[in-house]
Amino acid sequence: MKMAEANYLVIVGSGNLAKVFAEKVEDFAQKEYQLKLHPISFDGSLPVKNSSSIKTLKDLPLKHSLFLHLGSGRQLDEALKFCDVNKIPFIQASSGQTVNLSSPIYFPYIEAPNLSLPIIKLLWLLNKKPGLFKNSTISIEESHQSSKTTVPATAQKFADLLKSSKENIKSIRDPKIQSQDWKIPEKFLDGHAMHRISIQGQGAEIFLETKIFGRETYLFGVLEILSIKSKLEPKKYSIEDLLGSHLL
Repeated sequence: MKMAEANYLVIVGSGNLAKVFAEKVEDFAQKEYQLKLHPISFDGSLPVKNSSSIKTLKDLPLKHSLFLHLGSGRQLDEALKFCDVNKIPFIQASSGQTVNLSSPIYFPYIEAPNLSLPIIKLLWLLNKKPGLFKNSTISIEESHQSSKTTVPATAQKFADLLKSSKENIKSIRDPKIQSQDWKIPEKFLDGHAMHRISIQGQGAEIFLETKIFGRETYLFGVLEILSIKSKLEPKKYSIEDLLGSHLL
Protein backbone atom coordinates (compact mmCIF):
# COMPACT_ATOMS: atom_id res chain seq x y z
CA MET A 1 0.00 0.00 0.00
CA LYS A 2 1.47 3.37 -1.02
CA MET A 3 0.28 6.90 -0.45
CA ALA A 4 2.04 9.78 -2.15
CA GLU A 5 0.81 12.63 0.03
CA ALA A 6 2.51 13.58 3.29
CA ASN A 7 0.07 13.25 6.17
CA TYR A 8 -0.12 14.64 9.67
CA LEU A 9 -1.30 12.77 12.74
CA VAL A 10 -2.41 15.11 15.51
CA ILE A 11 -2.08 13.31 18.84
CA VAL A 12 -4.43 14.45 21.60
CA GLY A 13 -3.28 13.21 24.99
CA SER A 14 0.00 12.57 26.79
CA GLY A 15 -0.24 9.07 28.30
CA ASN A 16 1.82 5.98 27.51
CA LEU A 17 0.06 5.12 24.25
CA ALA A 18 0.21 8.73 23.07
CA LYS A 19 3.97 8.67 23.70
CA VAL A 20 4.32 5.49 21.65
CA PHE A 21 2.64 7.18 18.70
CA ALA A 22 4.74 10.31 19.10
CA GLU A 23 7.96 8.31 19.20
CA LYS A 24 7.32 5.50 16.71
CA VAL A 25 4.55 6.22 14.22
CA GLU A 26 6.67 8.26 11.78
CA ASP A 27 9.32 5.58 11.25
CA PHE A 28 6.71 2.81 11.42
CA ALA A 29 4.58 4.42 8.70
CA GLN A 30 7.60 4.74 6.45
CA LYS A 31 8.70 1.16 7.03
CA GLU A 32 5.34 -0.62 6.83
CA TYR A 33 3.39 1.62 4.43
CA GLN A 34 6.01 3.66 2.56
CA LEU A 35 4.06 6.63 3.88
CA LYS A 36 5.30 10.03 5.01
CA LEU A 37 3.48 10.70 8.25
CA HIS A 38 4.38 13.46 10.69
CA PRO A 39 3.12 13.26 14.30
CA ILE A 40 2.05 16.53 15.89
CA SER A 41 1.22 17.10 19.55
CA PHE A 42 -2.12 18.81 19.99
CA ASP A 43 -0.91 21.10 22.77
CA GLY A 44 2.85 20.61 22.69
CA SER A 45 2.80 18.25 25.67
CA LEU A 46 4.58 15.48 23.74
CA PRO A 47 8.09 15.59 22.32
CA VAL A 48 7.93 14.81 18.60
CA LYS A 49 10.64 14.71 15.98
CA ASN A 50 11.35 18.01 14.29
CA SER A 51 10.93 16.53 10.82
CA SER A 52 7.98 18.72 9.99
CA SER A 53 7.57 22.44 9.45
CA ILE A 54 4.22 22.30 11.22
CA LYS A 55 4.55 24.10 14.54
CA THR A 56 0.94 25.01 15.35
CA LEU A 57 -2.51 23.80 14.26
CA LYS A 58 -2.79 26.91 12.07
CA ASP A 59 -0.08 25.42 9.83
CA LEU A 60 -1.86 22.09 9.30
CA PRO A 61 -2.74 21.03 5.74
CA LEU A 62 -6.32 20.17 6.68
CA LYS A 63 -6.99 17.72 3.84
CA HIS A 64 -4.05 15.58 4.90
CA SER A 65 -4.62 15.54 8.64
CA LEU A 66 -6.09 13.05 11.08
CA PHE A 67 -6.78 13.55 14.80
CA LEU A 68 -6.22 10.74 17.29
CA HIS A 69 -7.55 11.13 20.83
CA LEU A 70 -5.69 9.06 23.42
CA GLY A 71 -6.17 11.32 26.41
CA SER A 72 -8.21 11.59 29.59
CA GLY A 73 -10.78 13.87 28.01
CA ARG A 74 -9.34 17.18 29.18
CA GLN A 75 -8.69 18.36 25.62
CA LEU A 76 -11.46 16.41 23.95
CA ASP A 77 -14.04 19.17 23.43
CA GLU A 78 -11.48 21.59 22.03
CA ALA A 79 -10.11 18.99 19.61
CA LEU A 80 -13.60 17.96 18.48
CA LYS A 81 -14.56 21.55 17.82
CA PHE A 82 -11.45 22.07 15.70
CA CYS A 83 -12.22 18.97 13.64
CA ASP A 84 -15.87 19.91 13.24
CA VAL A 85 -15.02 23.39 11.95
CA ASN A 86 -12.26 22.14 9.65
CA LYS A 87 -13.84 18.81 8.60
CA ILE A 88 -10.91 16.70 9.80
CA PRO A 89 -11.42 12.97 10.57
CA PHE A 90 -11.23 12.18 14.28
CA ILE A 91 -10.47 8.86 16.00
CA GLN A 92 -11.69 8.58 19.58
CA ALA A 93 -9.48 5.80 20.99
CA SER A 94 -9.87 6.42 24.73
CA SER A 95 -12.27 4.05 26.43
CA GLY A 96 -14.66 4.85 29.25
CA GLN A 97 -15.56 8.33 28.02
CA THR A 98 -18.92 9.73 26.99
CA VAL A 99 -18.72 11.96 23.93
CA ASN A 100 -21.60 14.28 23.12
CA LEU A 101 -21.55 15.22 19.47
CA SER A 102 -23.59 18.01 17.93
CA SER A 103 -26.07 17.05 15.24
CA PRO A 104 -25.40 17.09 12.40
CA ILE A 105 -21.64 16.68 12.48
CA TYR A 106 -19.42 17.84 9.63
CA PHE A 107 -16.48 15.47 9.98
CA PRO A 108 -15.88 11.70 10.15
CA TYR A 109 -15.87 10.64 13.80
CA ILE A 110 -14.67 7.10 14.60
CA GLU A 111 -15.20 5.36 17.94
CA ALA A 112 -12.27 2.97 18.35
CA PRO A 113 -11.73 1.90 21.98
CA ASN A 114 -9.51 -0.82 20.53
CA LEU A 115 -7.24 -0.13 17.56
CA SER A 116 -5.96 -3.68 17.05
CA LEU A 117 -7.69 -4.79 13.87
CA PRO A 118 -7.35 -8.55 14.50
CA ILE A 119 -9.18 -8.06 17.81
CA ILE A 120 -11.81 -5.86 16.18
CA LYS A 121 -12.38 -8.51 13.50
CA LEU A 122 -13.01 -11.12 16.20
CA LEU A 123 -15.48 -8.83 17.96
CA TRP A 124 -17.17 -8.12 14.63
CA LEU A 125 -17.60 -11.84 13.98
CA LEU A 126 -19.13 -12.37 17.42
CA ASN A 127 -21.43 -9.42 16.81
CA LYS A 128 -22.86 -11.14 13.73
CA LYS A 129 -24.73 -13.42 16.13
CA PRO A 130 -24.75 -11.81 19.59
CA GLY A 131 -25.96 -14.07 22.34
CA LEU A 132 -25.08 -17.23 20.42
CA PHE A 133 -23.59 -18.68 23.61
CA LYS A 134 -26.07 -17.14 26.05
CA ASN A 135 -26.98 -20.53 27.56
CA SER A 136 -23.35 -21.46 28.12
CA THR A 137 -21.15 -20.93 31.14
CA ILE A 138 -18.82 -18.04 30.33
CA SER A 139 -15.68 -16.94 32.12
CA ILE A 140 -13.59 -13.95 31.06
CA GLU A 141 -10.17 -13.04 32.43
CA GLU A 142 -8.04 -10.13 31.27
CA SER A 143 -4.50 -9.05 32.01
CA HIS A 144 -3.07 -5.58 31.42
CA GLN A 145 -0.18 -3.58 32.82
CA SER A 146 -0.54 -2.69 36.50
CA SER A 147 -1.02 1.00 35.69
CA LYS A 148 -4.41 0.19 34.12
CA THR A 149 -6.88 0.43 36.98
CA THR A 150 -10.14 -0.09 35.05
CA VAL A 151 -11.70 -3.05 33.25
CA PRO A 152 -10.84 -2.52 29.56
CA ALA A 153 -13.58 -1.80 27.04
CA THR A 154 -12.58 -4.86 25.01
CA ALA A 155 -13.24 -7.24 27.89
CA GLN A 156 -16.59 -5.57 28.51
CA LYS A 157 -17.42 -5.91 24.80
CA PHE A 158 -16.67 -9.63 24.94
CA ALA A 159 -18.98 -9.90 27.94
CA ASP A 160 -21.77 -8.03 26.11
CA LEU A 161 -21.54 -10.19 23.00
CA LEU A 162 -21.41 -13.44 24.99
CA LYS A 163 -24.24 -12.31 27.31
CA SER A 164 -22.03 -12.63 30.35
CA SER A 165 -22.08 -10.34 33.39
CA LYS A 166 -19.42 -7.63 33.27
CA GLU A 167 -19.12 -7.94 37.04
CA ASN A 168 -17.70 -11.44 36.60
CA ILE A 169 -14.73 -10.30 34.52
CA LYS A 170 -11.54 -11.16 36.39
CA SER A 171 -8.76 -8.58 36.06
CA ILE A 172 -5.13 -9.58 36.58
CA ARG A 173 -2.67 -6.83 37.50
CA ASP A 174 -0.12 -8.68 39.64
CA PRO A 175 3.20 -8.87 37.69
CA LYS A 176 4.13 -12.11 39.45
CA ILE A 177 0.94 -13.86 38.31
CA GLN A 178 1.27 -12.34 34.85
CA SER A 179 4.81 -13.64 34.53
CA GLN A 180 4.32 -17.09 36.03
CA ASP A 181 0.75 -18.05 35.11
CA TRP A 182 0.20 -15.99 31.97
CA LYS A 183 3.75 -16.41 30.63
CA ILE A 184 4.09 -12.73 29.79
CA PRO A 185 7.73 -11.79 29.09
CA GLU A 186 9.16 -9.38 31.63
CA LYS A 187 9.80 -6.66 29.04
CA PHE A 188 6.07 -6.54 28.24
CA LEU A 189 4.72 -6.45 31.79
CA ASP A 190 4.29 -2.68 31.47
CA GLY A 191 2.66 -2.89 28.04
CA HIS A 192 0.42 -5.82 27.16
CA ALA A 193 -3.21 -6.86 26.71
CA MET A 194 -4.46 -10.44 27.09
CA HIS A 195 -7.89 -12.03 27.34
CA ARG A 196 -8.75 -15.60 28.25
CA ILE A 197 -12.31 -16.66 27.54
CA SER A 198 -13.90 -20.00 28.35
CA ILE A 199 -17.28 -21.07 26.91
CA GLN A 200 -18.73 -24.29 28.40
CA GLY A 201 -21.95 -26.10 27.61
CA GLN A 202 -23.55 -29.28 26.30
CA GLY A 203 -20.48 -31.37 26.96
CA ALA A 204 -18.00 -29.12 25.18
CA GLU A 205 -15.63 -26.30 26.10
CA ILE A 206 -14.22 -23.59 23.83
CA PHE A 207 -11.18 -21.51 24.74
CA LEU A 208 -10.40 -18.14 23.16
CA GLU A 209 -7.21 -16.27 23.97
CA THR A 210 -6.09 -12.91 22.63
CA LYS A 211 -2.53 -11.76 23.16
CA ILE A 212 -0.92 -8.39 22.49
CA PHE A 213 2.65 -7.74 23.63
CA GLY A 214 3.76 -4.15 23.19
CA ARG A 215 1.72 -1.52 21.34
CA GLU A 216 2.72 -1.94 17.69
CA THR A 217 -0.66 -3.41 16.74
CA TYR A 218 -2.36 -0.08 17.52
CA LEU A 219 -0.10 1.71 15.05
CA PHE A 220 -1.39 -0.59 12.31
CA GLY A 221 -4.98 0.26 13.23
CA VAL A 222 -4.51 4.01 12.91
CA LEU A 223 -2.54 3.75 9.68
CA GLU A 224 -5.21 1.55 8.11
CA ILE A 225 -7.85 4.14 9.01
CA LEU A 226 -5.62 6.86 7.62
CA SER A 227 -5.40 4.96 4.33
CA ILE A 228 -9.20 5.06 3.83
CA LYS A 229 -10.00 8.44 5.37
CA SER A 230 -10.83 10.00 1.98
CA LYS A 231 -13.71 7.52 1.68
CA LEU A 232 -15.27 8.49 5.01
CA GLU A 233 -18.43 10.57 5.17
CA PRO A 234 -19.11 13.30 7.73
CA LYS A 235 -20.85 11.11 10.30
CA LYS A 236 -20.26 8.91 13.32
CA TYR A 237 -18.71 5.46 12.81
CA SER A 238 -17.60 2.67 15.05
CA ILE A 239 -14.45 0.89 13.97
CA GLU A 240 -16.64 -2.19 13.49
CA ASP A 241 -18.74 -0.18 11.02
CA LEU A 242 -15.64 0.29 8.88
CA LEU A 243 -15.17 -3.48 8.77
CA GLY A 244 -18.83 -4.11 7.98
CA SER A 245 -18.70 -1.59 5.15
CA HIS A 246 -15.59 -3.32 3.74
CA LEU A 247 -13.57 -0.15 4.15
CA LEU A 248 -10.98 -1.94 6.29
